[in-house]
Amino acid sequence: MRHLLAIQSRGGPLDDASIALARSLAAVTLPYRWYPMREEVWRSPSGRLVVMAWDNDPAAGPLIRVSEDGAHAVVEGGHEHERRAGGASRLAADGWTDTLTASVTLTRLVPLYWTETARVRLVGSRALLLARLSSTDTLPRYDLQGVAALALDGWIRSERTPFADVRILPSAGRATLDEGGVRVVAPAVSELGHGTVDAGLVSLGDLEQRLMHTVDLLAEDDLECDITGGRDSRLVAAALATRGVPFPMHTHGGPANPDVVVGRLVAAALGQPHETRVRTAATDRASIEIDLAARTRHALFAADGMLSAHSHIAERAPAWTREPARFGGHGGESLRGGFAKYIDPGLAITWDQADRWLGRQTRNLGRLFRAGILDDRESVARRAMAEDRAVGLSAAEAMARFYVTYRTGRWAAATHAARTTDGLRMPLFDDGITRLGLQASTTITAHDQLVHALTIRLAPALQDIPYAGRIVRSVDAAALDGKDERQFDWRWACTTAMYPAFAERILGRRAGALSPLVDESALRAWCARHEGSPEPTVLQVQLLWGLLSASVLLTNEWLEPDTGESRPVRIPVPEWADAVPDDG
Repeated sequence: MRHLLAIQSRGGPLDDASIALARSLAAVTLPYRWYPMREEVWRSPSGRLVVMAWDNDPAAGPLIRVSEDGAHAVVEGGHEHERRAGGASRLAADGWTDTLTASVTLTRLVPLYWTETARVRLVGSRALLLARLSSTDTLPRYDLQGVAALALDGWIRSERTPFADVRILPSAGRATLDEGGVRVVAPAVSELGHGTVDAGLVSLGDLEQRLMHTVDLLAEDDLECDITGGRDSRLVAAALATRGVPFPMHTHGGPANPDVVVGRLVAAALGQPHETRVRTAATDRASIEIDLAARTRHALFAADGMLSAHSHIAERAPAWTREPARFGGHGGESLRGGFAKYIDPGLAITWDQADRWLGRQTRNLGRLFRAGILDDRESVARRAMAEDRAVGLSAAEAMARFYVTYRTGRWAAATHAARTTDGLRMPLFDDGITRLGLQASTTITAHDQLVHALTIRLAPALQDIPYAGRIVRSVDAAALDGKDERQFDWRWACTTAMYPAFAERILGRRAGALSPLVDESALRAWCARHEGSPEPTVLQVQLLWGLLSASVLLTNEWLEPDTGESRPVRIPVPEWADAVPDDG
């Protein structure tokens, strides 16, 4: 994983002490710092602009591309395969004018952040590093509105971050740093061409061409594919199969898991070998132990403070590994209508419905938070809806765009950061594929017809194989034959077995950390109503994990490798469970 940093002086040349400070802070703030990091530094002729890059890939070539005269430099972030496929962020420096241009893709698979002080302007791929460099404090300063959004949603859905004065570049955005300051530009809604392409063969042909281009750039002979019972991984598998190179396909789950049942059918139809990676059988243990403190610290640090510990973040690998290349269907939701389908499968969505859906967390849980603390979260959604409506988009199209603009980029960046060592390729996050998906009719994408039609175009043998999952369209699910694997998601035990640990954090001796965000009396009453609930709602679960994460963030415990307070929580495994998904 390659991380970037640019420092532009607002006065004279940057001295060696400034470079040394950036180097020392990078050593403690970059993720996966347990791997050796190679560093490169470029300075403009005047010394007022510095570009730095770090990479933990031992086989990486030069990190910064420098012109023959030494006055221009370009560096791209992320993984080698993202840079190869054009999915990486980019910094371009002009040393003669001391101007810097920063850009990110539509899905922001590799995000960039920016901030400025009275002395310098900063752009980089690690928000925590910018937060430390822009402050004289030894610990980050936090933006309470950003932290509140993290607590309520579990992710950040605006250009605000949890760090004071640190902002993220908008989707497909560009920033220019020069004598005039920092100018951030986001593409106009009309530039993305929403809903302008039919669902006919021309659209499918364009998507097929772009997908195969991306797969060819990312693929290597030694590759494998994660396959589930869903649409996205099947589309990727169909594209890989057209290359004519055998590749193993594997699925997590027991023999009764619908993903396994369908995954085997897909592999057989494509003529590829399939293996099952069995999750821990529930019969092997009566309970599991979870270290909440360690899990939360790891999730926050790996995700740069942008994702709550409710999300699974993979642990570090024991050593750097590049082979085999592993492909997955991550990012396909942007080709399937984003948020639109969750409001109304029939897509008869009014603007009032879209507004209510976007504000449902605030409507249901907003009273727990202090007045004004969620203002930014709400204004971003309203502004996006108003802009989309003004240019003639439908409410359904607006919901599809909102997913790509805010949800996809955050999820992609955080998940990818946690998978920096396992060679994962995610072609459906490709910028060109996502743009084409937005141009297709939302009526087609939200009903999954586009992905299904493209899959069959690539692999006609998959025509009659059903999909697993709670939403099944276009095909018959009879082949599943009622098979199901009853998995126990221990994260939902936050209202039962784990509740005392959550209550101690958000209501006990550390409750003061959350006092700037929440109304303590309202929160206590809410927790009392839901304590012991055997079937909590999604919002209840997300809020408890979000508040836990916000507390660990605001107390800066997430920056400590070990607080010395590890007390694993024991969670009973119910008798009905067939399997327990692995943590992480």
